[in-house]
Amino acid sequence: MYKLIDWTEDLHVGIRDLDDQHHILVELLNELHYAIHRRLGLEVCRDVLERLRRFADVHFTFEENYLRSGDRVQADRHREERRELMQQLDALLARIDTLQSTVSFHRLHKLKVWLLQHILAADEGISQYRRSDTVHFEARQARLEKLKPTLW
Repeated sequence: MYKLIDWTEDLHVGIRDLDDQHHILVELLNELHYAIHRRLGLEVCRDVLERLRRFADVHFTFEENYLRSGDRVQADRHREERRELMQQLDALLARIDTLQSTVSFHRLHKLKVWLLQHILAADEGISQYRRSDTVHFEARQARLEKLKPTLW
């Protein structure tokens, strides 16, 4: 199966629970990509999107609980990121339910960009906060900058 995102060491943030959750999010996007590419139908795409939405909610709850004990600014950013993503997914699911929309490669690409930016920037900040590893954080930021041309 052609994958939208290959899970590599570059996507690891160094916190096992977060890495495991990110891997699940990547696999859900890959599953959605497969469903769109193979034209498996709107019901299949909707099911994968719903699972993605539910798991993203679990993931953000985990992160917010993790951050609650420390970095309030980053916790606030995560809450805002969560709100925006959930609104977008809810709106897409509602449009699918009323047959006003399908899941396009364009929308899938936007989800890919969101997830990679989330892992490589936002969640790396959690890892950096936990480890105070500035060199590692700067190296990840450089990898994100290098990936940006392929994101768009």
